[in-house]
Amino acid sequence: HVQSCEEHGGAISAIDWSESEEFPLYAQSSSAAARALRRWEVTQAGDAHVVREIEPASVRDEPWRTWTQSLGWHVKGLLPSALGWANSPLTCSTRSFDRRMIASGNKEGNILLFH
Repeated sequence: HVQSCEEHGGAISAIDWSESEEFPLYAQSSSAAARALRRWEVTQAGDAHVVREIEPASVRDEPWRTWTQSLGWHVKGLLPSALGWANSPLTCSTRSFDRRMIASGNKEGNILLFH
């Protein structure tokens, strides 16, 4: 156990890491209850790691190794109401490693693929 990222207001629904391989590292997390992203910075101080919440704007242009959030610019506007998903919000999503596709799922058990 290194540190904890608290105060999500509910169960965590997604966690992602930035592409950085050196400190500081960045993570983002979300909870279904809050319907909001939170961003975290992980730094190293000697043998210890320090985690602190940071402002979203500070990692606005950060490249993310993964994207499993159902919130954010990468998935904004994915659910066209014409498909009947307007009343069934996203519960999960993931971006392909080559960044060409996004798969998203909803509470009804449907999965849509976007490219």
